[in-house]
Amino acid sequence: MKIIIATGTRGNDIYFRLAEFMAEMVHRYNAEIIFGECSWSAPRAQNLAIRTILTRQFDYVLFVDADVAPPMDVIDKLVAVQGDIVGAPVWMGYEQDIHLNVHYRHHPGRVYEGKPGGVEEVEHASFACLLVSEKVFREFQRRDENMLEWSPMLGPNTGGVPDSYFSHKARMMGFRIHVCWDAIGSIHHRPMRLGEDMIRHVLQYCRA
Repeated sequence: MKIIIATGTRGNDIYFRLAEFMAEMVHRYNAEIIFGECSWSAPRAQNLAIRTILTRQFDYVLFVDADVAPPMDVIDKLVAVQGDIVGAPVWMGYEQDIHLNVHYRHHPGRVYEGKPGGVEEVEHASFACLLVSEKVFREFQRRDENMLEWSPMLGPNTGGVPDSYFSHKARMMGFRIHVCWDAIGSIHHRPMRLGEDMIRHVLQYCRA
């Protein structure tokens, strides 16, 4: 199994635990690490990484945001789902608005409650920690579609951000998107002020 780990970075913002994770994955899977660097735009950095990825041979790409430290077993758990697009839940946000990078189908809005385990189909997935199969990349390439940008394929009324553009397009191409609750255990390491109740809530689901 050939694994690529891809991170978009502004050049100096790699969380040190992500670096430790990458080093372990190189040792464990002989994973290739690809960085896309852009000082002013994270999506631009991800696009640069994708451009390099398309020149490689691989089975899966694990996208990880520069400020996320995934659990060391996240690749095993996401691959075990046997899906083309599988995300790991990541706690993210600012100030007291701490939510998960999970978006349910037919239930708009943010998700604040984790689950103890299992696999669930979702509306769209975040690149914070996302496993994508080679098949997905090749289908986007075959259709000459950018993975992260709006295009006429989505229609004039489709708003969103790069993560949701990718998910909308992927679902239109026939791919299903899942979240693996067994892989929960990551948090965006941004400046946050967590209240005691939220800290207890997060720790209830995050397992080292």
